[in-house]
Amino acid sequence: VLFVEVFLIALDAEIIFFLWTLNIAAALVFFAYIVFCFAKLRAGAKELSAGSLTCNIDTKFMRGEFLEHANDMMNIRSGLTRAVNERMKSERFQSELITNVSHDIKTPLTSIVNYVDLLEKEELNNEKAKEYVEVLSRQSTKLKKLIGDLIEASKASTGVLAVNLEVCE
Repeated sequence: VLFVEVFLIALDAEIIFFLWTLNIAAALVFFAYIVFCFAKLRAGAKELSAGSLTCNIDTKFMRGEFLEHANDMMNIRSGLTRAVNERMKSERFQSELITNVSHDIKTPLTSIVNYVDLLEKEELNNEKAKEYVEVLSRQSTKLKKLIGDLIEASKASTGVLAVNLEVCE
């Protein structure tokens, strides 16, 4: 703007006002364009910072650095979407793995618990054998409870577990 105004000062007086007005109008249009682009970028940034992974910045009238910045922001959105999807996939895989392993451990453990129960019903003459059966019973029951807790924790982490809200102290 200053360059054009210095040029205008060197010209004839009759045309100076017209060219000066045209120069100021062009500067105002350019300034309005900058404000318009910044407003679009700011709105997109607010949406993105609020966690919206579906936001879209209208780049129809953007050029140059504004267009590149808008595209960079959209690439950030794509990267976040990809990261969230991978994280969810990983959590689902982890939950399924815990559930499957827990069920695989629970099946033989049920057999152990049942055989320990049968041994407890038998009349054992050996005191050491009775102690061993008692330890087996206690430890297998403890392990069964731990596996049940693990399954419940797995369900809770995936949101499958039903929650009942209750007032407590």
